[in-house]
Amino acid sequence: MVVLKSSDDTSAPGDDVKFQQIVVDNKAYHHKLKDVCPEVIHYAPSSHGRSAFVLSSKQHLEGIVDLESSSGAPIENIVCCLGGISLHSAHTYCYYQLSKRILEMDKDYVGECLNEERNPTTEHTSRGFHDDNLAILRYEAYGRGKSSNPNHDQNRELFVGQLKELLDYVLSKPVVKKNCKITVLGFSMGGCLATQFTHTHPDMVDALILFSPAGGVWKLPTGAGLIKLPFLGSLLYNAVDSSQTYEQKMEVDLFDMKNDITQQRLKFALEMKEQEDHDVLTKSFLNSYKHFPLNDSKNEIEHVASMNKNTLIIWAMFDTTVPSDECFPQFHTPFSKNDKAQYVLLNNTKHLFFMEREEDTARIVHNFIRRDCEVYRPLLHQVTPQELKKEICSADDLKKYEFFHSNQDYKQYIV
Repeated sequence: MVVLKSSDDTSAPGDDVKFQQIVVDNKAYHHKLKDVCPEVIHYAPSSHGRSAFVLSSKQHLEGIVDLESSSGAPIENIVCCLGGISLHSAHTYCYYQLSKRILEMDKDYVGECLNEERNPTTEHTSRGFHDDNLAILRYEAYGRGKSSNPNHDQNRELFVGQLKELLDYVLSKPVVKKNCKITVLGFSMGGCLATQFTHTHPDMVDALILFSPAGGVWKLPTGAGLIKLPFLGSLLYNAVDSSQTYEQKMEVDLFDMKNDITQQRLKFALEMKEQEDHDVLTKSFLNSYKHFPLNDSKNEIEHVASMNKNTLIIWAMFDTTVPSDECFPQFHTPFSKNDKAQYVLLNNTKHLFFMEREEDTARIVHNFIRRDCEVYRPLLHQVTPQELKKEICSADDLKKYEFFHSNQDYKQYIV
């Protein structure tokens, strides 16, 4: 058990908190809805309380239970997932299915590498292949889920500090090999945080994956700036927020509501949201919106691009939350000077593209992760381009479609 002094923690009901102390046990926990999502949750101590996280591997798809065990092959390669700002993208379980699918693909891939004598496509031999025991780390930022909710501005320094302490904690465990490779994967606000973290701690990041990342400058919806006003902003946001159901809020970030996989993931999200404290999440959303540089990270983006790290940027073609036609060019321009950067524009998707085209997203991410292995797979290996579903496109969707197709550089990234 680890006990930390904390004078600024305002953790949500149900947190194991004593007066001015955060108690972090070494044992694993589960969600209330364990049958729906049987993840194995751990807590890492931090300067502001604790961070809830899941560390899953091919052998432990739901999460490794014993982080103190040194038996078996250690983890040498971790993909760390950073979530978005809101309820349907801020929790470990939001990436539960995607992470499982990536690890399942890796299990098949490793089996192929170990069993095949030669790769018929590239003629690279697979003799001597070493399984680095890929793992995926998912965690909840402060103010979300089971992580602490400190009485603090949710700014760059707070979230970068939380991630640094979490990685230090995980990397100290016997199940992880010293000098483990780290790939940081960030979605939306998490993409901005991934950029900020890499900017601050470049030596800790081996590769970067950005899912429709915030951080660029775009035209916010009319009245959005009012949310940052003291008191009045909270009233306005709560009025708008309470006028919509959770399903309606998610539909804004989904393109094809008749898609079977979309319906399944929406049902899963609706079930899981019942265990969350809506008031805490609303306050955290407003706190992050006011204090985190969601559309003010131009300098950090340019700096990280100049590092020439292996980078994958995936954007939803019809994204309106972090508008694809406004924001993709702001990443493409600086990263185009990085010969290790790769790009994908997913057709027929909106902001939550990894739910709508889960299989393709998992395949692209896995191909990127294994880019240097003996059995080489191109980034879009086994990814079939989709024809435009014009019948369900809005005028804005068609405008974005034309924007990307009229640019030869961007057009080549569309699938």
